[in-house]
Amino acid sequence: MQDFKPEEEWVVGPGDLLYLPPHYAHYGIALDDCITYSIGFRAPSAQEMATQFLVYLQDQIQLTGMYQDPDLTVQTHPAEISRKMTRQITAMLKQIRWNQNDVIQFLGQYLSEPKQHIFFEQPDPPLSQHRFKTRFSTRGLQLALQSQLLFKDNLLFMNGEKFQVSPTSMSSLIKLADNRRLLASEPVENATLDLLYQWYLNGYIELN
Repeated sequence: MQDFKPEEEWVVGPGDLLYLPPHYAHYGIALDDCITYSIGFRAPSAQEMATQFLVYLQDQIQLTGMYQDPDLTVQTHPAEISRKMTRQITAMLKQIRWNQNDVIQFLGQYLSEPKQHIFFEQPDPPLSQHRFKTRFSTRGLQLALQSQLLFKDNLLFMNGEKFQVSPTSMSSLIKLADNRRLLASEPVENATLDLLYQWYLNGYIELN
C-alpha cells in the first residue's frame, strides 16, 4: 500500500453504489459535504467454521463409558503416557460422530446468531395477542433490522434459535425470511400467528 497507484477513478453521486471485489486497494476523497458508507462482507475461514462447529458439537454429543485401568501396572517411567491409555482414549473419541443434519442445524444457528453488540428492543407496552393479530391482518409486519431468519426444510433459525414448524406454516414463514416482510393479505394459520407473536414480544419482528 505504500506504493499505491490508482488505475481507475470514479466520481459518484447520491444513491450511487461502487462495488470493489476483494483484495482491491482503494482510496476515497469527499469532494463536498457528504455522508458515505463503506460496507464489507467477510467470509468465515475454514478454521473459524471448524472451531465454531466443535463448540456446537460439545452441547450435542453424549459419549458413553469411562476411562478405566483396573490392570494398571508399574511403569518404567512413571511420567510416560502409556500406549494402553492412548489406545483407550482414542477408542473413546472415535464415538464422536456428526452427519448432514448436524451441519444444517449448526449453520442455521451460527449464521443467524446476532453479534455481541446487537440488542433487540421489546415493545413497551406490548400489544395483547388479540390486538397483535388484528393489527397484522390490516398492516402486515416485518423483521426487525437486527433480525436474521433462515430456513432449511421445516426448520427455522431466528437469531440463533431453532424452531420446527409444520409444512403448512413454512409457506408464509419462508416469505418472511426471503422478503423480510409479511403482507397483511398473506394467509397465516393460528400456530404461525402464535409464533410470530412470541417473536414480536422478543423484539425480533415489528408491526407496520
